[in-house]
Amino acid sequence: MARGEPIELLSFRRTFALLILLVVVPSAGLSGFGVLAIINERAAVEKRIEGVWSGRLSVIAGRVVASLDQAVAQVGPRGLELTGKKGPLSDLGFRVDAAGAVTCEDRRLEAALAPISSELLGLSERTVYFSVTTPQRTYLLAAQREGDGAVGANLAQRALDELVEAASVDVAPVGEAASFALRPIKREVQEGGGVVSRIAAGVADVKEGVLGPRELASLALPTPLHDFRLVALSVGEDPVAQASARNRTVYGILLGVFYLTLIIGVVYTGRTLYREARLSRLKTDFVSLVSHELRTPLTSIRLFIATLAMGRVKDLAQHDEVLGMLSKETARLSAMIEGVLDWARIESGRKSYELKVMPVSEVAQAALEAFKTQRMGAKMTLEVDVADHLPQVEVDRDAVAGALLNLLQNAWKYSGDDKQISFTVAADPRGVRIDVRDNGLGIPARSERRSSTASTGSTTCSPGPPRAPAWGCRSPSASCRPTAARSRSRASREKGRPSRCSYRQRGQAMPDKQRILVVEDDLSILTGVSMNLKFEGYDVEQAQDGKTGLQKAIDLSPDLIVLDIMLPQMNGLEMMKELRARGRETPVIVLSARGQETDKILGLNLGADDYVVKPFGLQELLARIKAVLRRQSREQEPVSFADVKVDLAARTVSKGGQPVALTAQELKLLIHFASNPGRTFSRDELLAAAWGYGYEGTTRTVDNFVSQLRGRFEADPDEPRHFVTVRGQGYRFDP
Repeated sequence: MARGEPIELLSFRRTFALLILLVVVPSAGLSGFGVLAIINERAAVEKRIEGVWSGRLSVIAGRVVASLDQAVAQVGPRGLELTGKKGPLSDLGFRVDAAGAVTCEDRRLEAALAPISSELLGLSERTVYFSVTTPQRTYLLAAQREGDGAVGANLAQRALDELVEAASVDVAPVGEAASFALRPIKREVQEGGGVVSRIAAGVADVKEGVLGPRELASLALPTPLHDFRLVALSVGEDPVAQASARNRTVYGILLGVFYLTLIIGVVYTGRTLYREARLSRLKTDFVSLVSHELRTPLTSIRLFIATLAMGRVKDLAQHDEVLGMLSKETARLSAMIEGVLDWARIESGRKSYELKVMPVSEVAQAALEAFKTQRMGAKMTLEVDVADHLPQVEVDRDAVAGALLNLLQNAWKYSGDDKQISFTVAADPRGVRIDVRDNGLGIPARSERRSSTASTGSTTCSPGPPRAPAWGCRSPSASCRPTAARSRSRASREKGRPSRCSYRQRGQAMPDKQRILVVEDDLSILTGVSMNLKFEGYDVEQAQDGKTGLQKAIDLSPDLIVLDIMLPQMNGLEMMKELRARGRETPVIVLSARGQETDKILGLNLGADDYVVKPFGLQELLARIKAVLRRQSREQEPVSFADVKVDLAARTVSKGGQPVALTAQELKLLIHFASNPGRTFSRDELLAAAWGYGYEGTTRTVDNFVSQLRGRFEADPDEPRHFVTVRGQGYRFDP
């Protein structure tokens, strides 16, 4: 019965479930439990202590109010004088005359009493307690009427502290030490106090909270002490911290054990995730590579079959050439399919190798003979250096020879016209090392890990446990594995010489014959497409790498470019981007094995006019080429508006029959508008079209250049008829 889901997905789901089980659930549960337990325990201790001390504060507050009521008041020369059981209670006196004027030695108190002086004149002869708050402090005052005026006094802070201390005797049981104090209730500082007063009050509050003793409880006092609160302050060690210390210790130990378990789980899970992700990445890369490689021979076979079916091949030599190409591509496709089946057998454990002990030179010679046969007649320099007295290895001869042949094929494919390949077999501390080096450009450092081919490759056959069964080594005594050689890759890049490119001239082509440049690295596809384009009557130019294709596109100015993406030296996207950056608007049809939507969007955004996915139908490709050329031909017809004529082909502009000199950017923008009449473009689109994708200017640049075009070609630039602003979208050209 078929499995419902791929093995990779099931593996990742197991790993994800393991992650949830070992990390997320314990982390969320135990961390939440520990934090909540600590917070709730401390809050409970604080609440309990506050409740106990609040009742005791009520007792002390009643005793303080009673002591004030029992104080004796006498009128003195400076004002009212209050005396309690233990001595004087007041330190400052004040008087209010019949006119409401206040007299006091303390100017701040005098200023604070001035607004309420009229109310003081209405007091009775019985002593009344009240409070007055200023930005600096809060005064507790006593006052009474005297004749037509009033007298009063400020209760000293020292005397109040003594009253509180006397009232707190025997309130707290033995072992629960605390101190008590009267503190003013903080009120909002009035705007009249100024910024300095607010800052000073804020600093005082912060200092008091940080440096002062901890408040165990607080009680707001009744009238006349309503501007004060009675607080219980801790003495010595904080009782809340002392009461919760034991619980914090226990919870800390539990959390420590939890985090130790968590770290172990994370390490184990991380290793599992890494291995699974690495395996999945390798599988994905393999499938992507196989898909791309299979599309190439399929495209060639389909292309040549369509050519034969259409009856285009009349010459016997061409007929034999096409059949030879078909035979070659069929053999290549069969070899690829067999390779894929081998990988499937390897993964399932059903692949078996015929391991034999043999000289390594025999394996190397088999690979070299196969390479020379495939590249018979090719111009290249092949240097072979096989050391003497090499140890024998136990390997699968065909598998290792195939791997070496793949390295040689890549070296030939990705080197320049002057192909120089070296094949070296030498002793290695781990066994035998085989290096294949070429004179190509190499691989950029940032792309080494993602590349599937390289300018330098090596294979190491060494004693030890098997590392890579794909190479054909499955024995305790020998193993073969691919070895990275980045230092040699860099040396190739630094010392390699650029390819020498040669170009064909047009010869005796007819003036109306359209020229098409085909850039494709696969020789069979390049031959098939070029052959059919020639049958259609086009003049065809060829290139097998991106740099040569770019140079030919610049030098020959073809009418159309058929461009592959996966090219050596410079890929198709980079080539197309460079063309557009140089202002070349040559139509481009992309041929690629990459058929994902994102690949198509990227190619079209970079300037491609069409995108064809391999394998494709020959007639479809020819129809798309004709459509693009037909559209290009229509776009090259002159565009006229008012008395202005824009010759798109010649890239000239005239007004009233007289040529108009424009800057390069003005001309690019005008031609883009004239090529797309009636279409609305955003400022970003106009920037990309006229300045290129690499331009980093602002959209204000577009506004300035549109304004310049209006000034040159509009009858009334303030009321434009041709270069129209579309509000919220951009600009439109109306002929």
